[in-house]
Amino acid sequence: RAKDARRHTIGAYYRLQPEVSHYHAALNEAGVIVVSARVHKGWDEPVNGIIRRHDEPDGGHAFAVVGYDDRGFWVQNSWGRSWGEGGLALWTYEDWIENIWDAWVFRVALPTPQIFGLRAQQAKRPPEEAKRRPKVPRARIAGHFVHVDDGDYAETGRYWSTAFDVEETARLVAENDRYDHLLLYVHGGLNSPEDSAERIDRLRDVFKANGIYPFHVMYDTGLAEEMKDVIRRKCAETEERVGGFTDWTDRFIEGLLRRPGTLLWEEMKRDAQDAFAPDGAATDALERFLAHLKKNGRAVKLHLVGHSTGAVALGALLRTLRRRRLEIETCSLMAPACTLEWYERNYLPVLNPGRGLRLKEMTVYNLRDRLERDDHVAQIYRKSLLYLVSNAFERERGAPLLGMERFSRNAPVAGGQPRIHYSDGMSGRVTRSTTHGGFDNDVHTMNHILRRILGGPPVRPFTKEELDY
Repeated sequence: RAKDARRHTIGAYYRLQPEVSHYHAALNEAGVIVVSARVHKGWDEPVNGIIRRHDEPDGGHAFAVVGYDDRGFWVQNSWGRSWGEGGLALWTYEDWIENIWDAWVFRVALPTPQIFGLRAQQAKRPPEEAKRRPKVPRARIAGHFVHVDDGDYAETGRYWSTAFDVEETARLVAENDRYDHLLLYVHGGLNSPEDSAERIDRLRDVFKANGIYPFHVMYDTGLAEEMKDVIRRKCAETEERVGGFTDWTDRFIEGLLRRPGTLLWEEMKRDAQDAFAPDGAATDALERFLAHLKKNGRAVKLHLVGHSTGAVALGALLRTLRRRRLEIETCSLMAPACTLEWYERNYLPVLNPGRGLRLKEMTVYNLRDRLERDDHVAQIYRKSLLYLVSNAFERERGAPLLGMERFSRNAPVAGGQPRIHYSDGMSGRVTRSTTHGGFDNDVHTMNHILRRILGGPPVRPFTKEELDY
């Protein structure tokens, strides 16, 4: 349906002024006017094909005007062929001028699905505007995401979501035998909806070409920009008070950010967890997919991918599903921003399960500590975001995070799981990300995730060009 809609779009539409000459011109140009008006008892039974004027009103009505002559407009009604003359009747000009409410005329566009939803870019733009990427239209990623706000469906905004929208997607996917895998991909909390939309758009086609249906979770905390503003403001304050950049500068920034950063970080984690609470919209979305797959007898394999705070959200999902008899084939965490305690409470039990939920394989992709220390936040804090989280945002200074090499090497395992791979940024077939945020832009990481999902080489691997965004 979405593809058909892209081929049948409205080219232009105009509201008409209540001027008879405007109506005549519109009918000559477009052939049909869509009208609403006050109607009366004379509409019930036209006489000899003519709607007789009557003083007793009978509410409002919508219909089409399809022609005119010197007496009035010809109406095509929706009350069947027995009304008027084969469903048509004459609406006199005198009646029209007294009772008309509104009128619109439109033309269907020539099919151009290749540019559906896009806006023309001016040839010459100021340099600062030229740097801005156009926002991805919702139509390009429709059916591949759920947008969650405070645990509920985000039903307004550019990237809205509703239960009905997800229900239709789940039904169509379950009825399609092209897909052997369902991938639930959870983005980091500092990604704006626009950034998440671009990532969804860039990753979609490769996943689908490999028989994987990608379904992404945006959880709009509303805190991303606020968190970034706090970091920039405090970092600027530090630069003024301290001067050059040293490890002591980073310590000073951590101290300034501790109070406001901790409050925002904890709220961000709560929002991530609310998405996958038992009554959360992301949980509801997944349940709809599982229900339709079961109804259609489809043995589709379920996979999880989370980046940064996505590990917090997925931990909440595993906790919610703990008692379900369900198998998750793979779980991939990139630079997980969850604590070791969170991992031990929510991931470890399902790696070594009893009778409930089972996570069959789990892999973590982390940076070497050297790269964590070479990363930066806002160009001023001279370490990775995870260092800032560990040293400033978590209540315990130096909180052990699963995504940091210095702590993850001590993470407990169950049956050899999870496997943890460390990127040095230069070598290896598994991962070569050089920054905290760069894992899902790294062709080695993304193709390793593909191979694990498929259990072999992909039909279509990711390329560097596709992940350069």
